[in-house]
Amino acid sequence: MPGESIFANRDPLDIDNVLFKIEASFNFRFGDNELKDVRTFGELCDAILQKLQLPDGVDCTTQQAFYKLRAVCCETMGVRGEAIVPSTRLNDMFPRATRRKNIQMVETILGVSIKILRPKHWLSRTLVIMLLFSLFALYFEPKFGILTLLFSLAGLYVSSKLGREFEIETVADLVRKMTRENYLKSRRSPITVNKKEVVAQVQNLFAFELGIDREAFGPETKF
Repeated sequence: MPGESIFANRDPLDIDNVLFKIEASFNFRFGDNELKDVRTFGELCDAILQKLQLPDGVDCTTQQAFYKLRAVCCETMGVRGEAIVPSTRLNDMFPRATRRKNIQMVETILGVSIKILRPKHWLSRTLVIMLLFSLFALYFEPKFGILTLLFSLAGLYVSSKLGREFEIETVADLVRKMTRENYLKSRRSPITVNKKEVVAQVQNLFAFELGIDREAFGPETKF
């Protein structure tokens, strides 16, 4: 309902995390007390627009992100441009044997961190279970608990660095992620902004990070 808070049961740290990602995506920083009088989603969007002192452009950022991504993939992997369309599956575009290397090259050229790889689910679940078990074991066998804790933490760290499974499926998913998390760097010219897109992008970030329907965010939605 308009005016009703959808953040009543949300951890303030979760909201702060979204604000941090908004700052990163649009490349600015709010001052310590800059948002102290912001009470609604509309007021937050107004504050963001005020921070974006860049020339306005009417071009579509999602479209630009797609063409930038396609050009970089063609350059780094020798893929033909016509072979990359929004529905192209990432598993098909990035061969598993060279997947991490190719994605790192794409990130370097684009100047963004896309973070789309993960370890296998069974491995992550096993290490998390081991981590929980180690916390329990600390009360009864401290030495064994500490050893298991260190092993599980090291395993989680290493697996996150070496994982080759995709978190998303298609080029379209990747383009949406790029635009959501790296809005300015996804544009053809990162010193311009399509201000008509800003509200939608902020909605997308809140919806994705907090698991809330983006249509729930209206100008009078309260924090």
